[in-house]
Amino acid sequence: MNFPDAHTHFRTANPYSILNAYSTTDNYHSRGIHPWYIEVNYQKQLEYLEKDFMHAKCIALGEVGLDKLCNTDFDIQLKVFKSQIELSEKYKLPLIIHCVRASNELFQLKKEINPTQTWIWHGFNKTNLLKQAIDNDIIPSFGEAILHNLSLQNELKKLDSNQFLLETDTSYLSIESIYKSVAKLRNETKQILQKEQMSNFASIFKLW
Repeated sequence: MNFPDAHTHFRTANPYSILNAYSTTDNYHSRGIHPWYIEVNYQKQLEYLEKDFMHAKCIALGEVGLDKLCNTDFDIQLKVFKSQIELSEKYKLPLIIHCVRASNELFQLKKEINPTQTWIWHGFNKTNLLKQAIDNDIIPSFGEAILHNLSLQNELKKLDSNQFLLETDTSYLSIESIYKSVAKLRNETKQILQKEQMSNFASIFKLW
């Protein structure tokens, strides 16, 4: 049985995983300019990036976003993020977001732009921001961190099945082991959780 993995940095035989790619690939993948890696000539980066968005296996834009702990000038981060939001809308690709200490700006942009494409906050691990994310129609994607955060686990139990995704990101844990733990938390079987997440994938990524 294959388990949907909304964001991974590792190539895998799992047909339901979305690889965070740095170049065109025949795996199902996302492409984006991460705030850590914005270059001085970011317009060229954007032009190069856009070429991949018509590739049949490119099914999301990301990871992109805002990070107040990195060295990239925050005003530049905002400009590049807004440009990629525009590309997400143009090519009808869901947006996979990296957000560190910039939740206020993220929520404000979501309200101002009112995008048609789904926004996914990957690596979500902040209990105090979960309600705001849900209220702003931003889907939290949980990875290994959910296994160690008791307060967030309690909130995850309350979410509807279509309100979250699961991922491995850079973890060496298998996606199946994350499903096993989350299913136990939610008092359901791993198989039921898998079916629910497959339904989410079909709704968000318009592929399966």
